[in-house]
Amino acid sequence: MNIFDDVEEYIESRPPYEKDRHWASSVVTCPRKAWYDFHGIEKTEKPTIARELKFRIGSATEAEWIKLVDKMAKHKNPFGSCFDSQTMSYRPDTLLIDRIENFCPQMIEDMVTATNEGRWDKNSITDYTAWGIPFRMKVDGLSLEIGGRLDLVCTVDHALPMLAEVKTSHMSRTNLLIKERIIPYDYLTQIIVYMIRYPGLIHEIHYIDRQTGYPYRYGVSEIGNKIIAQPGGYGNDGFDAGELFDGMHPRSYIPVRLEWMEQLYETETPPGQIVVQEVDAPKDKRKKFYVVSMAPFDHPSWLSREDYHMLAYEDGELITRKKTANKVSYSSGFCPYCDYRGYCLEEALDISS
Repeated sequence: MNIFDDVEEYIESRPPYEKDRHWASSVVTCPRKAWYDFHGIEKTEKPTIARELKFRIGSATEAEWIKLVDKMAKHKNPFGSCFDSQTMSYRPDTLLIDRIENFCPQMIEDMVTATNEGRWDKNSITDYTAWGIPFRMKVDGLSLEIGGRLDLVCTVDHALPMLAEVKTSHMSRTNLLIKERIIPYDYLTQIIVYMIRYPGLIHEIHYIDRQTGYPYRYGVSEIGNKIIAQPGGYGNDGFDAGELFDGMHPRSYIPVRLEWMEQLYETETPPGQIVVQEVDAPKDKRKKFYVVSMAPFDHPSWLSREDYHMLAYEDGELITRKKTANKVSYSSGFCPYCDYRGYCLEEALDISS
């Protein structure tokens, strides 16, 4: 008996996500990966304990953050003290559920639906926080619905409830968010889907660095005809999120992208062209490696910053860390985390041989 083998067997046996909908968390993703997912193609990479624990650490961090927010709210108002408009507001006469009823009846409707379908426990909501609320929404022009699950809804120092998407990741993504002020596409489109479903609330991304525990906030607000990303949180000065979508309005972008994905799902073979770049590496004992990437698509929803690539040696061994050759730095990319990377890698090795 090997307990590690048994755990990995359990991980592998779990059913996949439903394939009858788009997911708010993956509006912008690799088209080829999305095609494999939709068609239920067998994964080339088996799940590992390390990857599962990494995922669970992120989920646990998210859960602890939600608990902290709830405990903070109770601490702010332990005895039902009078409301002071100059301080944080956690008034017993306007608890979270009352505020949701007043400002977001659609969320109440989704709570009722999810409860009746057994997909959400109504008893999980507290006086100040709610989490894990699932929803499904129809969008004009799409055959499939969009599904999602709200991480955190809470009371704040405004009359409006706050809807926050909680994310955790590693230091390189932290630097991207804070130093370069670039929000990953999947983060931004997810919160915008929530804005479409639940307008008029305060919307934020709560990001926690997985290595240091460092927390950071991004507000996402609709001001005039623009979606404004606000580093540091709601109400701060920000920048037009349309800049990240090559000038397309983010609200318009989402249905355009998903309609294109539905068209790709109809193809008999996985979409996209694999491109292989050979890199000479004199200081590497193997003397060269390959950059395997997805060629850009000719479609308005394909974004200039989209980058799906991995590094590999000619025998197929992945390079999982940043690589430098001839004074040029090559990131390892996100494709090494893809469950279907074996198909693309096999195709790349055929091209390079």
